[in-house]
Amino acid sequence: MSKFIHKLNRWIHKGTVLVLILAVAVMSFSVFVQIVSRNIFSYSFEKFEELPRFLLIWVTFLGAAYVFGEDGHLGVEFFVNLLPAKIKKYATAVELAFDVLFMILMIVIGGQVSSLTMVQKSLQLGVPVGLVYMIIPISGAIMLLIVVERVIDSFQSRRTHE
Repeated sequence: MSKFIHKLNRWIHKGTVLVLILAVAVMSFSVFVQIVSRNIFSYSFEKFEELPRFLLIWVTFLGAAYVFGEDGHLGVEFFVNLLPAKIKKYATAVELAFDVLFMILMIVIGGQVSSLTMVQKSLQLGVPVGLVYMIIPISGAIMLLIVVERVIDSFQSRRTHE
């Protein structure tokens, strides 16, 4: 089970990087075209004004999931590492429990927001707004898998130390 989750997380990690690169490239190109067309041709592609905004939402949440997987977020771990070893393992367990709770809330509430706004169409692109917000439960699920992997690794490393 541990190997499966590890491989799944590596595959998701690589997919996340690919989607992030593509989204940032499309977002940058879209903004560049808008700037050039407005300043040089005095023309705006109204259909594509929403695209960078929507992609920025996706990049923000996917980027958060990516950085979470890389242990790049500043957070509780700084303070946990200052604690004595006996208290540290309990504080780490509490931290992981809060991580799981937060990720579950992201999945549930993000899923509700996404499904509620699926009937609403964006004004310029005409896509369901729920597709934009769907990244919230997706990134929550990615981060939850990362936490599950960390919990499994924690239990396995505890067994080898005993």
